[in-house]
Amino acid sequence: MGIWRINADLLARSSFGLSEMVETVGALRLLAVGQTQPWQREWRDRHLPAFQAMLDALPVTAAIAEHSFGPGWTADFLTRAPRRLGLPFEAELETFGSYTDDQLRTHLYDVRQAKLPPILTASSPTDRVLVDAAAELVSWVWTQTVQPDWDRRRRVLRSDVVARTSRLATGGWSSVIDDMRPGMRWLGGGELQINTYGYPPQDLHLATDLYFIPAHCPGRGWSMWDEKTRFGIVYPVTGVFTQDLAPTPDALANLLGRGRATLLTRLDSPMSTTQLVALTGMSLGAVGDHLKTLREAGAIQRRRSAREVLYWRTTLGDLLLSQTQ
Repeated sequence: MGIWRINADLLARSSFGLSEMVETVGALRLLAVGQTQPWQREWRDRHLPAFQAMLDALPVTAAIAEHSFGPGWTADFLTRAPRRLGLPFEAELETFGSYTDDQLRTHLYDVRQAKLPPILTASSPTDRVLVDAAAELVSWVWTQTVQPDWDRRRRVLRSDVVARTSRLATGGWSSVIDDMRPGMRWLGGGELQINTYGYPPQDLHLATDLYFIPAHCPGRGWSMWDEKTRFGIVYPVTGVFTQDLAPTPDALANLLGRGRATLLTRLDSPMSTTQLVALTGMSLGAVGDHLKTLREAGAIQRRRSAREVLYWRTTLGDLLLSQTQ
């Protein structure tokens, strides 16, 4: 199994956050491999024709996309841990400039340990044909499929981060990690199992950063590193957050006001105030005021769970929503 040995200091410094590049690589894999969850199929079907047309026009780029993903490995140039969380896409893209075509060929070969096609071996070691094509590939996916939807995606990803960090405060690391991605669990004694592959244990005693990054990605996500100092785990964003949010019915908004109607629509399952802030983009004060009004009207109820207060719809709230849809 793949095990990371982590000391207490590194675990204390670890952090959850977002990455535009990680989200773009997840989108690229969805388009290139086609391994989707039910809620991802509509998105892939919408963008696949343009993606395929781009590849048809750029044979080198198409070959890179085809050989970047394998059953248990993603090409290393796509899985480099960021210098820090929250960098804009363009800043992370700059890391491609440190590669040569020869290095990219090695990364692509490692995916399947199989001979690469001539189109990927034609350039000389010092050329940048492959590097430029790889940068063009991820840039296309970012600008055409992820960036236009980034505001919504960011709210969804932040909601997942809020949910997990809230759980961390009450249940410890094992409660957060054990359902983060298939095959991953906290073993105790400073050992984190990141997958069930037969790789030798990796000692992270020199690491300075450990990131946990949610993404709209297929399968189990992937692990990341940058030499021996920065490591990360990319995991699939929690399913309840990945689905497109149901629109707030206009009739309900006219009755309650847009803000309160939006919250009532979201509360089909228990959520905390901080989750609702992340999911809706409203301010903490606005969410708190709307929740107070809805609770006083009997449309929602609340219950304390450890250090959190969770809210969800009552029967009256369900009835209001059903009658205005």
